[in-house]
Amino acid sequence: MRRKHADVDFLFVVGSDWLQPGTDLRTWESRDPADPTGKGRIVTGDKLVTEFDFLVLHRPGYDIEDLSAFGPRFNMLTMAGGMKFVTTDISSTQLRKRMGNSLHIREAIGSNEVNLDLVDGLMPPAVLSFILRSGVYNQKA
Repeated sequence: MRRKHADVDFLFVVGSDWLQPGTDLRTWESRDPADPTGKGRIVTGDKLVTEFDFLVLHRPGYDIEDLSAFGPRFNMLTMAGGMKFVTTDISSTQLRKRMGNSLHIREAIGSNEVNLDLVDGLMPPAVLSFILRSGVYNQKA
């Protein structure tokens, strides 16, 4: 992505639930592209942590005392002008499941209208709008 978009500074956004005791992003593994079986793994997390900035979103119940323990490029999201960041303890995985179920219900009843009761109020309107416009959850898993 960096080669394709050289003018963009990429960063990772992670929830504070990912940065709890016993978790070390530097040990993340990826598929080894040199392994023809596709089963080989190599540690790539250390490269991510040294080459990219990480923006950490506080998740309720997952406090972090010292972000520097995870690497020098980790920063907690702070809101400008004294605004409060509105949080929820629902995970992106749960949102995807709920959105997928909403779309499956639509298909099952043969409707073109999306019933958003399962996700109503759980994400910012702009995020929901993007999901609906892009059709990102219309694809069957």
